[in-house]
Amino acid sequence: MERWVAKLIALIIIFLVTFFGTLLPIKVTKYFERQGRRGLVLISYMMCFGGGVFFAIYLLHMSPDVHQIMNYAIIHPNNITYPLTELIISAGFFVMLFMEKVIQKASKTSSTNNAAEEKTTYVDVPKDGGDAPQQLTNGRRSSLQMALNTSLPLLPTQDLSPTSSVQDNKKSSSNGNAVMKPHDFEVGHSHLGGHSDDHNMRMTRSLVLLMALSLHHVFEGMTVGLKHTEIGVWNMCIAIVSHEVVVGFSLGLQLLRSYNTIKKVVIAALLCALMTPLGVIIGMSIMETGGEGNMSLDAANGILQGLATGVFIYVTFFEILYGEITHHDTSMTKLLCLLMGFACMALLGLIPEETTVMDTLPACSNAVTASTITPATCVCP
Repeated sequence: MERWVAKLIALIIIFLVTFFGTLLPIKVTKYFERQGRRGLVLISYMMCFGGGVFFAIYLLHMSPDVHQIMNYAIIHPNNITYPLTELIISAGFFVMLFMEKVIQKASKTSSTNNAAEEKTTYVDVPKDGGDAPQQLTNGRRSSLQMALNTSLPLLPTQDLSPTSSVQDNKKSSSNGNAVMKPHDFEVGHSHLGGHSDDHNMRMTRSLVLLMALSLHHVFEGMTVGLKHTEIGVWNMCIAIVSHEVVVGFSLGLQLLRSYNTIKKVVIAALLCALMTPLGVIIGMSIMETGGEGNMSLDAANGILQGLATGVFIYVTFFEILYGEITHHDTSMTKLLCLLMGFACMALLGLIPEETTVMDTLPACSNAVTASTITPATCVCP
């Protein structure tokens, strides 16, 4: 089999595994939601498992790769003793924090403007046929007054915490009250789905996480496209596929938590799955054009992956684990799920990548070919 044919087949396999692995949580969460309270608890456990996966990606895969590439492309050639790699990773963290605060401020400004518009004076005609307008407080009708003057039911007075069962919700609907489904509120969070600011924050974090993972996938694909032997292509493909199943499932859980429609989740999964094949094509193009020794490409690779690593740190601890593991939560099961996710990625990192002399020589001349799964097999000066 020709080398380029093996790369194209690997491209298709990686795309299919990544795409369907990301969509798998759609079916799983629907099943768990039908289980009521027990299903919601299991979803929370899966989120902790995903947090362990992302923590391992940052600590065991992305961070070592960034250090290796930065040492070869920037630090060693320029005799830099400053911890430049850590600075770039920290920059990614603070950029994410800054973006979230800007969006949060913009959301509050928009909410304030909407509240000001709602203060327009309304005149209500009494139901008894009189023509005297009702007095409004501060130009705004209270929610209680609106409920009394209309036939709309009030929200149920029963407990809407994650411990409420589906049967309780069905019972409330028979009394004319609003029905809260499991996906209408967060598992592991103390707020309901109606808080638009929190929802916007979750969408922003998931979007940036998707961008960081997409960037990571591009460089993963480049490692396949830059291989010089057929066996090197297949070994790299197996290594990527084995961990993309776990990463894709964890990403799918996070996307479901942030987006309201399945259509958006499918589109996001498709875009993310296309990034690795794109990287394969870029790697093949670099080989054909003879651009493997481009130091500028190596430096850009290291800087971009460093920023993406900082994003992983932020999303892992501020978005996933922050909402699931709190100081008043004494559940050891969540900690075990977190450890299982981390251990799963740690074990997948042990999958060896066979290399030949033809593979190791280009790897020394170009840091882009360093695997994103296992450490490089050669030490560049």
